[in-house]
Amino acid sequence: MTAEHRAAPEKGTPRRSWSLWLGILISLGCLIWAVFSVDWAAVINALASANWLWVGLGVATVLATIATRLARWAMLLRPRRIRPSSLLAAMLVGQLLNYFAPARAGDLARAYLLGQTEGKSKAWVLGTVALEKLWDMWALLSVVAVLSGFGALPVWLSSTTRWLAVFAALALIGTWMALRYQRPTVLFVARLGRRLPSRVGAHLHGIINRLLDGLDGLRRPHVWLWAAVWTAATWGMGALTNHTILRAMGLSLPLSASLLLLVVLQAGVAVPSVPGRVGVFEGLCIVTLGLYRVDQETALAVGLALHAVVFLPPITLGLYYAWRARERGARGV
Repeated sequence: MTAEHRAAPEKGTPRRSWSLWLGILISLGCLIWAVFSVDWAAVINALASANWLWVGLGVATVLATIATRLARWAMLLRPRRIRPSSLLAAMLVGQLLNYFAPARAGDLARAYLLGQTEGKSKAWVLGTVALEKLWDMWALLSVVAVLSGFGALPVWLSSTTRWLAVFAALALIGTWMALRYQRPTVLFVARLGRRLPSRVGAHLHGIINRLLDGLDGLRRPHVWLWAAVWTAATWGMGALTNHTILRAMGLSLPLSASLLLLVVLQAGVAVPSVPGRVGVFEGLCIVTLGLYRVDQETALAVGLALHAVVFLPPITLGLYYAWRARERGARGV
């Protein structure tokens, strides 16, 4: 590791520290609110009376979600063929880091790990990760549109999603423009690079070119068609996970409740919180299920159970693959 690489994390330290402390305050506020406003005996009773068959089905849907996300990423990486084991390891380790590190560091780690393992351009892999995030943003907006059509979207979420829709539109236009005019874009970067030290300019030129290559899936109909199918399957599995935990807690709510909970929790990723989103995750469940007149104790029990079901399987698998990568690195494999 070079001195430049070692110095890079220190530049972002103040910002990360600010985000971390803000996340701690938000999570702490949610926890204090829960401690003093919730009957914990009722929460424990709700958890104890959960239907474990439904909980087990929830774990199965989480594993199915991992599979659909893996299939989508493999599609976005075409025509290059990557070993599924390398894809799965990079995706799960990246997801693990996203849970516990700020600023979506896991996405960068995912590109680095796959590029390192398979000998591919890390910038190209990062382009496919960015394209994956665009698909998730469009899926989020599609679910919001469906909920709005059925009048199941609260006003406070409607105003937020308008800004998200504007951002998604700008991101789509910007991505399309960059791909439509890829050659002029690369030439512009090359001219810009001439004003920099030769080594830096050449490196920047190569990164931008490979990053745009990673977004190439938008130009191939069969790729974006299958990416859309796998994205729909991923979000469908996410809603099904919510439904199974609601049923496990004895709640028979409409499908809109599972979809709305999915949207709110996905949008809540942007809220700073402590690692693992402890407190914020449960608070969002209480607020969302309150719209369906679910009492706080039951809603908190749902949040705790759902948090465990959604987080523990990928965390466990991510730790395993991180340990295996470390062992292989120690052996020089």
